[in-house]
Amino acid sequence: MTQTTCSQCRSAISLNQAICEHCYAAQGLEALAGMDPNWRSQRLARRLSLWLGSFGAHKFYLGEPLRGSLYLLFCWTLVPTVLAIRDSVHLARMAPAQFYRRWCLKLA
Repeated sequence: MTQTTCSQCRSAISLNQAICEHCYAAQGLEALAGMDPNWRSQRLARRLSLWLGSFGAHKFYLGEPLRGSLYLLFCWTLVPTVLAIRDSVHLARMAPAQFYRRWCLKLA
């Protein structure tokens, strides 16, 4: 089996792998077909959740317009504020690789 190195973490991977097993980085042009070119930042999502989370800004940013609309619709009840704080803690504790898999990869 022929191997190459990952373009991000430099670990050994096989040539037919589209995503590195270690850092979850997309490999080569064939991998780009399944990757969202509009990647999202975990740090920005967390900051939006803290500062504008009551209005659902982080949900819109993460590509969930329906949930963002619900946050915006019920922002006067303070329930979205509590949920935004919970989301912020969840985003802070999430590993970068897990964030990448959840929010940056397109599912075919």
